[in-house]
Amino acid sequence: LAVFGAIGVAAILGGGVAYAVYRYDVSNADRILPGISIAGIDVGGMTEAEAAYQVEVAVAPSLERTITIRIGDEEIVRSLRDLGVGARIDQAVARALNVSGSLSRLERTYVRLTDERMDRSIDVGYRYDRSSVRAFLRSQATTVYRPPHNASVELDHGKIVFRRSRPGSALDERAALATIMSALRSSAPLVSIPLERVPPE
Repeated sequence: LAVFGAIGVAAILGGGVAYAVYRYDVSNADRILPGISIAGIDVGGMTEAEAAYQVEVAVAPSLERTITIRIGDEEIVRSLRDLGVGARIDQAVARALNVSGSLSRLERTYVRLTDERMDRSIDVGYRYDRSSVRAFLRSQATTVYRPPHNASVELDHGKIVFRRSRPGSALDERAALATIMSALRSSAPLVSIPLERVPPE
């Protein structure tokens, strides 16, 4: 009887510990495990919203970096944010939260209650919005356009004047789009876009 009694007490204690572990794990399920960083920011113990805010503050300067776009003789400076570059913060935070799923409930509790750290670093990806670059190029196309002039013969104060033809220039928006998108992805500080020749009739 004494043996069975001891086994029963152990089972009860074991059940109590298991329940405590369960309750603790559930109460912390919305918090990132210790030792996880995103873009160099330690987000361990933070909720999804807290981590997203801290990471957004950290990556904001990178989106304010500028790129100089030289179109013909014109130079235009724009920030990466102006050209539609954005940080995929939500995806990075989701990856940080998903690390919990790779551990058992007991392992997660152990990590949270001890000095054991995950030592996991997560990078932030970036998205590139082509429509923002297209809108920028459309606004510049009218500015840099130079119409061609056809050859002509005119009468000027009784004199016959021969005028030579002169080509114009225009922006090839499709080629320019590809060039700028490539520059954004490679973090180039300067990109040059030549104008295409528009022949006279």
